[in-house]
Amino acid sequence: MKEMFKSFKEQLNNERMVIACSSGVDSSVLLDVALNLFEKENIIVAHVNHNKRKESVFEQEYIESFCKNKEIKLYILTLEKEYVGNFQEWAREKRFEFFKKVAKETGAKYILLAHHANDLLETILMRLTKQSSLKGYAGIEQCTLNDDIYIYRPFLYTPKDKLIEYAKENNITYFEDSSNSLDDYTRNRIRHHVIPLLLEENPNLFEAVKKYSQTILSANKLLEKVKVEFIENKVTVNNNSVSFKIDDLLSLDEDIRIHVLFRVLRKYSLSRVCLDDIYKQIISKKQNIVTRINNELSMIKEYKTIIFTEEDITKQDFYLKINEDGIYKLLNNQEIKVDKNICYLTASSKTLWYNIKSFPIIIRTRVDGDKIKLKTGTKSVSNFLTDKKVPYMQRKDTLVLCDEFDNILYILGYITR
Repeated sequence: MKEMFKSFKEQLNNERMVIACSSGVDSSVLLDVALNLFEKENIIVAHVNHNKRKESVFEQEYIESFCKNKEIKLYILTLEKEYVGNFQEWAREKRFEFFKKVAKETGAKYILLAHHANDLLETILMRLTKQSSLKGYAGIEQCTLNDDIYIYRPFLYTPKDKLIEYAKENNITYFEDSSNSLDDYTRNRIRHHVIPLLLEENPNLFEAVKKYSQTILSANKLLEKVKVEFIENKVTVNNNSVSFKIDDLLSLDEDIRIHVLFRVLRKYSLSRVCLDDIYKQIISKKQNIVTRINNELSMIKEYKTIIFTEEDITKQDFYLKINEDGIYKLLNNQEIKVDKNICYLTASSKTLWYNIKSFPIIIRTRVDGDKIKLKTGTKSVSNFLTDKKVPYMQRKDTLVLCDEFDNILYILGYITR
């Protein structure tokens, strides 16, 4: 504990801090240690009443009384709403929002949390039972920066029994959360049944877990460097799309590729299962793939390139029969002018003209099986566009100009003869 006290004091250097105090043994010891190491003017206590147990009222009253006697600033959040769903996850988010709000209001540079070595081990074991990122398998970081506020866990490598021992030696009042004795949650089951067995196998388990976590975090830093370099040098960002060459991804070690995908698509919060499926499609022998990943993201595989886009990949249907001269609106802000048997097509970057022999003419969306007669022979419209390496997002809305018998005369936007 002495080494922990030393590093604790050096880390904070008497900066203003918000201490999350639940009144349990962990946070009660944290508050006591902070009061012994730092000036109380720089200590702010934040307490969250989850309002789930009848004991919560007494615990809050005790903390109010304690802080009043010690002349410490206290902020309290009471969770009034009964949440339907994953209460633990929801409450965790609410707590963190509250702690950050208090820190910003008071100008605190640090938020102190009382996570200890047992919490670290439990988190790692929980992550191992599911799929996670490399960083996730490391469990919990001791110090992180969030919105210019440091989240610091001084007890992270200290076993809980040491904190209990400290509390007894220093006559610290604390309360036990009765829900911790139940096996209703995965964390509790791991705590009650798995960790005791592991401690029997290795009495120095917490030291081993510390080294494991730190090793994984160090490896993750190297991996982050690879991911950042790939994104900076190999990924193209264009409006609501990102793209990269398949060969560039495959040039990376196989174990790193999925992590790079995770970073490229991080804003979409995709599951590991989803990312694995995306990777399988990328390395598959199928050359062209257009698929929707979820409601906001689609993937296009074409011309040895992968494109992730938020744009609508659905083909638009269009049909227009023209019987006289005039100016007509087409898809995607295109415009066609028909004047004395000459068609002028105005697209985003060019103007093309086509001869027509007579009315009516038909402009419609291309369909599977469409063919056009060229000087070199008959060719499918699809193959023509593929040979021209026309991207899918342009290809899907390509229009054809037909005579009254639906014979394709031109592929609009492309000179065919």
